[in-house]
Amino acid sequence: MPKAYTQDEFDELMGKVQKVDMRVAEYLESASRDKWARLYASVNRGWTMTSIAECINRHLLAARELSIYDFLEEVRRMFGRWNYNNRRNGTYTFTTLEKVSERCYQLTISFNVEPSTEFVYTVHDGGRRFILNLNSKTYCRLSYVSTR
Repeated sequence: MPKAYTQDEFDELMGKVQKVDMRVAEYLESASRDKWARLYASVNRGWTMTSIAECINRHLLAARELSIYDFLEEVRRMFGRWNYNNRRNGTYTFTTLEKVSERCYQLTISFNVEPSTEFVYTVHDGGRRFILNLNSKTYCRLSYVSTR
């Protein structure tokens, strides 16, 4: 019933529930249909979207062929990009720190810079890789370099 798209489908399933156990049907009715049934929802809550796991799996299709280390690195980078983009899109401000980080990015155009958050970046410089934290003004060099 929660996933029913039409009134007929919903009524048919509700009838089945009433036949099996009327107490369950009464409980569901007391909970207000708009809180649990797609058909009665007053807002789009993403009912038709795929689950988060399916979305992640779709984005990692190619990475499944990699070694476990490279796969985990790809997962880390993907979540870093998502986190950065979602946070940036969620805040409609452009702070001084973001201006500085953008300027740093322009100065280091020969590097491959990937944002993870507004303060943490992964910097690829040829065969070397660094994690840069602008908030604490620190960095660390990653010793393992992927062979892909």
